[in-house]
Amino acid sequence: MDAGTPVPRHGLRRLGVVVATLLFLVGVVEVGFRLRASEPWYERLEEEQGAAASEEEGQPKVDGRPFGIPAALAQPPKAEGTYRILFLGDSFTFGSGVADATRIFPSLVTAELDARGAAGAARIEHFNGGIPGSLTHRWVELLEAAGDAYRPDLVVAVFFLRDGTRFIGGSRAHIRRIGAQMAELARTSWLFRHSHAYRWLRERRAQREFSGEYLELMRRAYFGDAQETFEWKRAQENLLALARASEARGARFALVLFPVLFELDEHYPLADVCAEVERFAAEHGLVYHSLLPAFLGQDAASLWVSALDQHPNERGHAIAARALADFLEPLVRAAR
Repeated sequence: MDAGTPVPRHGLRRLGVVVATLLFLVGVVEVGFRLRASEPWYERLEEEQGAAASEEEGQPKVDGRPFGIPAALAQPPKAEGTYRILFLGDSFTFGSGVADATRIFPSLVTAELDARGAAGAARIEHFNGGIPGSLTHRWVELLEAAGDAYRPDLVVAVFFLRDGTRFIGGSRAHIRRIGAQMAELARTSWLFRHSHAYRWLRERRAQREFSGEYLELMRRAYFGDAQETFEWKRAQENLLALARASEARGARFALVLFPVLFELDEHYPLADVCAEVERFAAEHGLVYHSLLPAFLGQDAASLWVSALDQHPNERGHAIAARALADFLEPLVRAAR
């Protein structure tokens, strides 16, 4: 057919049907996105982090500092035939996002060890020293403040990978920067303003970039330059100080690694960071256990408190508790 030959009418009709079908499908998709539209993820994430910060500020204080200990520091005298475990850590140990304190892993582990008779006839008690928003120097302060009165037999430091970094969570400044970028798109892009489907695609891309930057920041905190690795080096000093202080009080010390609950498969993105923490523990002869194997193969999002809060929910705490009970039982039995 020559370039100047008109297109047959039946060909035009078919083309019209195809175009109309595509427009209809685009319309259906757009309507679907409009019906399920919600507050952008970056705004909800900033709100959740702001609420968490406010909650931490309202927690009881230890030595004039806002800690977040879910029980009073004053402890009853240690009764004969009692085995006490002191858990140290951050908001993961504290149980942020889980309303029932009996469903977080320090409580679950204690109940399980008691049920197994790990301490013989002794009654096992625990103290949850998880401090939301804390880094390891706060754990040293807490052991100094509570250790002599509580007289633990076992001190368990639960080290979340964020505890070796100088940033908390996803950095509210970073989240605000993403919000500013989306606001600029809304100002300059007609398609972003009027198409919910296109807006969703751009916001998902920003979320993937945010996750990638978070993971890279985490990795640099352990393998970067001297400034980037400052907190990890300080954390190592603090963990060794905890081991020495525990031993001075006649208590065993154990270091437990709690992984970031993200992409829990054979290509776990922070496996090298976990290996670095294990290297440190082995180098200094610390009793050590990683919870990463217990979580591998799980759907990470099903373990979160919410879609934007990666603290473990009750199911996540239950998985951690089973693995911890198996790890701690020989230590408790040996103390008999």
